[in-house]
Amino acid sequence: MAGAACLALVTVLWLVLPVDDGAGADASSDGGSVHDVSGVAAGPNRPADTRLGVIPIAGAADARTAIARVVAATPDGAAGVSAVDMSTGATVAGGSTAPIWTASMYKLLVLETLLRQDGPLTGDRLQQATIMIEQSDNTAGYALFEDAGGNAALQGMMHALGMRDASTDDQDPTFTRLTATDAVQMVRALVRPGVLSAASRAQALGLMRNVIPGQRWGVGVVADPGTRFANKNGWLSVDDDNSSGLDDDGRWIVTTVGIVTVHGHQVLLAAMSEHNASEDDGITNVETLSRAAVALLGIPSPR
Repeated sequence: MAGAACLALVTVLWLVLPVDDGAGADASSDGGSVHDVSGVAAGPNRPADTRLGVIPIAGAADARTAIARVVAATPDGAAGVSAVDMSTGATVAGGSTAPIWTASMYKLLVLETLLRQDGPLTGDRLQQATIMIEQSDNTAGYALFEDAGGNAALQGMMHALGMRDASTDDQDPTFTRLTATDAVQMVRALVRPGVLSAASRAQALGLMRNVIPGQRWGVGVVADPGTRFANKNGWLSVDDDNSSGLDDDGRWIVTTVGIVTVHGHQVLLAAMSEHNASEDDGITNVETLSRAAVALLGIPSPR
């Protein structure tokens, strides 16, 4: 089964100190200088404020325990999380160190690839990109994937973003693989100068902040009330009708990546999981991972 590739994992969380990533970022809150670095199921119609199975996380010990439980309960330990506080440079990462299937999260990489090639999108491309991100439309996603140049173009963007463990699939971009740390690199490119122009970053963030209510689960669970977070999620039941290496007995990929405000701090966050028994289990897992990672960042509550 495809999960056999996900055996390398870490069940405890570690803190990564700020380092220079060589990308010329500044130290401002929207810059940052920290980091290690077609066949898709229809989207769920989930109420915007539904939160499933919230586990109380009162501090670092509870957060580490929550991450360990998610990893232990996931076949092959295929669950991981990464977060960066752009205000302080603090970075945390935990769970699987092996790449995980993205499902529809790959569509954000497609968008950024197009924006890097041509700058802000217009006309038909913008219309397709809008429904690709805001509604996770599969037809638009695959069309833009091909328009961007397919896997070769995505691989070039992965290299430009500093994704160290990312890879594409020869048949279906849904099975692109990233670590949670790689996924954070996608949203890092949207909050600092570098790979994308200011206008391109603004266009991508505008789309991600307008994702339809039924797809606002995931990283948004930690966002300050009333703030507009940016997200792109992925979810897919993987049956056994695929080619060798892409079967998973109907189990679910569930992934989430985005930019949230937590106690006034801008946080980049990604949580990814494979082999979930159900979509709801997957959402519970990535939201638990998200909450735990943010707790470990140690962001103080405003007084």
